[in-house]
Amino acid sequence: MAIFQWENIEQFIGLVNLLSLRNGGQVGPKTGKEEEEVQCSTNTEVSGGESDVRESKEDELKRRFLDKFAEAISNDKGDRHVAVCSVALRESRGDRCPDGNVKVSLLVSRNQDFEQEDKNFFGTLERLLAAIGATVSEQISTGLLAVEKELWEELVRYNQLRLDYHANSLRVNLQTFKADGCIPPHNDSRSPRGGDSEQRTFCDDCSTGLYSDASHGARVKCAQEHIRDLGNILSSRDDRATRRRLLAEHTYSLRHMKSLRVFLDSGPGALVGRKLISDIHWLGRLRSCYNTLVEAALNIPGFSRLSIVPVQNLSPRVCPSTLPTLADVMNCLGQTLNPTSVKRFIDERSSVTSAEHDFKQRQNKITRRHLSTHAELQLVLYILRTMEMKTVHGEIYPYIGCSKLSCFLCTIFLELWGQSGFAFRTRGSHGKIYALWSIPDVDGFHDDMVSGLNLALKKMRNLLLCELTNPVTLTAHVAESSAGVTDYSPRSSFIYQYHSALASRREFDFLRAHTRKSFVRSIDPVEGGKTHNMPGAFTPTEPPVCSGECENCEYKTSEDCSEYHSMCSYSGSVEESENYGISTALEHSEGPGLSGEYGDCDRHGMPGAFKSVKTPEPSGECEHCACETSRRCSKCLGPWLCSDRCENEWDYFGHTFRCAVGRPLDTADYLVRACRTGSLDDVDGDTAEDFGFAKFASARDLRRLFGLYVGLTRMGVRSRELHKWKMEGTLTENIIAKYEVIPERVRGVYYPWFRKNLVIFNSRDVQPDFLAIARPYLDPEDRNKEPHELVPEAKRKSFLLYSMLLNGYHPNPSLSDTVCKDLYFEFGFVTGIGSEGEEVLPWVYGFLISGCPFTMFWNAFQTNSLTALMDAKGLESVRKRVKHLGAFLKIKPNDCCPTVWYLRLFVHSPDVDPPPHVAVDYGFFNCKSVEEIFALKGVYKEVLESPMVDPMELHAACIQGKLYDFVCQHKPNLEQRFKGLMTNMYPLPGNVKWAGMRTENVLILDSTPEVAHNLLPAFKRQATRIFYVEK
Repeated sequence: MAIFQWENIEQFIGLVNLLSLRNGGQVGPKTGKEEEEVQCSTNTEVSGGESDVRESKEDELKRRFLDKFAEAISNDKGDRHVAVCSVALRESRGDRCPDGNVKVSLLVSRNQDFEQEDKNFFGTLERLLAAIGATVSEQISTGLLAVEKELWEELVRYNQLRLDYHANSLRVNLQTFKADGCIPPHNDSRSPRGGDSEQRTFCDDCSTGLYSDASHGARVKCAQEHIRDLGNILSSRDDRATRRRLLAEHTYSLRHMKSLRVFLDSGPGALVGRKLISDIHWLGRLRSCYNTLVEAALNIPGFSRLSIVPVQNLSPRVCPSTLPTLADVMNCLGQTLNPTSVKRFIDERSSVTSAEHDFKQRQNKITRRHLSTHAELQLVLYILRTMEMKTVHGEIYPYIGCSKLSCFLCTIFLELWGQSGFAFRTRGSHGKIYALWSIPDVDGFHDDMVSGLNLALKKMRNLLLCELTNPVTLTAHVAESSAGVTDYSPRSSFIYQYHSALASRREFDFLRAHTRKSFVRSIDPVEGGKTHNMPGAFTPTEPPVCSGECENCEYKTSEDCSEYHSMCSYSGSVEESENYGISTALEHSEGPGLSGEYGDCDRHGMPGAFKSVKTPEPSGECEHCACETSRRCSKCLGPWLCSDRCENEWDYFGHTFRCAVGRPLDTADYLVRACRTGSLDDVDGDTAEDFGFAKFASARDLRRLFGLYVGLTRMGVRSRELHKWKMEGTLTENIIAKYEVIPERVRGVYYPWFRKNLVIFNSRDVQPDFLAIARPYLDPEDRNKEPHELVPEAKRKSFLLYSMLLNGYHPNPSLSDTVCKDLYFEFGFVTGIGSEGEEVLPWVYGFLISGCPFTMFWNAFQTNSLTALMDAKGLESVRKRVKHLGAFLKIKPNDCCPTVWYLRLFVHSPDVDPPPHVAVDYGFFNCKSVEEIFALKGVYKEVLESPMVDPMELHAACIQGKLYDFVCQHKPNLEQRFKGLMTNMYPLPGNVKWAGMRTENVLILDSTPEVAHNLLPAFKRQATRIFYVEK
């Protein structure tokens, strides 16, 4: 047996980080077919004998089963660009195996370790699938329906958190869709259709015929009925488990309904309609998984002896502390670091300084962090370590089922490993490179396998070098989730032909116009469920010609869209390349390929090479008038501007903020910049006051108003025009005028919302009532009280938390408001590793708001039993993601609390002086100046924000007197001066229970006069009640 050790991994990491700087890390296009394409291909005529057809169908079923099984056991939302679960199929053959001497084993891996709950579920799943398989081998059908029912109920139970998440999203989007008038009132209050909904023909009625203008009305009416059914299920009085099951069954039947897509894609609520389609696909996915699992158990031999084997994750590799500089990596490419090489190989917009800064930042982010071994590779390494190669070739099916598309590095590793070993395929790749990718050092391999791994990694290195030596390509970002890969129905022939013709015309228009802007896509939703940092989804674009299928969102829209600058709303954000001199003539690169051990390869070293952007020419089109010119802006030498007149009249936010435009910047400039960058956080206080944001309380309304302004900028409204409207007092009238000329069906959802809220938007000197949304949760006698009148204190604080969460925020400790800091601390947002608390708890508390009475909530908070309430509502596994939350919420007001949590609150607050217990334990009493306080505060903040640092480990280092040593483990280049600043009075002799805790009495043993002298002013300044020094 041999040990695999990755040599020179530092250079590989440097190449990956450099490649991630190009085009946002989107290296290649999406590969892999959608489920319906695969299904269609399997239905086509196959030449050859009957055995060939049977084998092809069996292979298709195995591949589909493995992907669906991976989806079914992914009961939680995983990391972006990384498959959460992967599954491999082993078919063992022996004399003692029934079913034609075949036994099926499923090898299952996941990015996180499996918990006991997962293993129990696998045991149940194994038993039920084996029972279904036994009905075939033993030719017994008795009890099959009962087993299938139990299997379905078990899948629903295991996936309840994910189903509830999408059910809540469906409820919100459905309410918005109805509020837009897309579902007219209906007198028939029928109950939801039964649980056998998948047996009914919910897809389009045959009587409506192919999609056409004549059949449009009938299809819309049919779709409306089924949308009402979803609302009936959500509002029914059934228990939560029943609603989950009905939603999963009903949405499964609706996924392929052409009428539904036509209905939701048309009308004023098109954006919300597409969100509804996404919710329906996600909810219906589980039933699709169930059907495939049953089909596989009945048709693939060997399921009567099924076994499911969870693969234990290998210990992750820790990233080396010393990584190469950008200059070192450029030397590997045979290039020197200079402006020319930066613009050619990294980004045309970057300078040497900015490139070095970005690269160093990426290197520092992963230094000393655990490097992930993705689920696909965990499976491969497990197979190679535990099986002979003869067994692998004879028993392992050469396909790995994945819950998501594979990343770029996993895809090329599997492809290159297959050249010298056993070739595995997956469902496809999203083409995104992932910086925290690695293979750990592992023992237990045969010598030839170690050689094969080293050779594959060497080929990967050569391929990365090959990719980096070619000019930067601009490849569209794609979604990696299986929701974007499976369960989408193909368009009808009518719509397909219609869009094909328009797509051809659009491609011709694109080439003719020599458009100089390229687009990449992000997957964050416009109105996602995030809180505190309110997301935006629009970034700068030059309006594309958008007839037929939208360039950005890929959904059907109107030809009128092109005239009104692509006013179709879309839920993915786009980023614009602000490269003023790029020519967009796309052609194959003539750059050198590589030969040698990797073999001859094209410029990307693998099939389907991508197209590149041609080197910029010394002239270009004027940004204002579009005429050819060799003149750039006279002030900043940036964009092409043919004359002084064009230079003065051109109003583009990127240029306005970079160039001396000859006038002060105003709030309209900042609003347009926020719209173009898609960040609502860039709307500052003055801008919010001038353009109506300050009149709305909820984050949801702010995002809608922001989307309204984004729409204006996409229609060509620039900052000078907005500024003029504001100064004239005609902002409302001009907004209405701009939107009213657009056909109603392409106005989106923000303008109808704006019309409904004109009274608020036009109000003067009226502050929004932030608390109104939470008052209905109070008892009737409390609803008219001010917060300070609510007693006890637990009720008041719970009410304020409700107000924040219902308005779309969570407590923000960076605000000077004491209330926010108190709520952030007392409800546990301060706990967890990295940002776990802020990411998970808003969802947890939001779930409790909808799932329990307000009185039950604040009583649980008052009695320190919130953890028990969460567990009673089925949130135990979710709240455990926030490390130390359970222990923290059980701390009573007079109990000792680790001061590390107060430190964490302090470093996220704007306060200058730390509280006394933090000053003593973490060395702030050693600081002689404000500068030293801020420097020490910054160090602790960086350490506590790291996802690799457990705050309680910092607490342990504190009471051992080893703060500096601990921090140096995570910041090896920490200045020596912090060693003195981090000195504290620990360790204390004996077993002192209050060490590192916040207490009323502070006892310092064996202190020196110097330490006592330093401590006393700190405590006097903080007005500590009792302070006792024992010399």
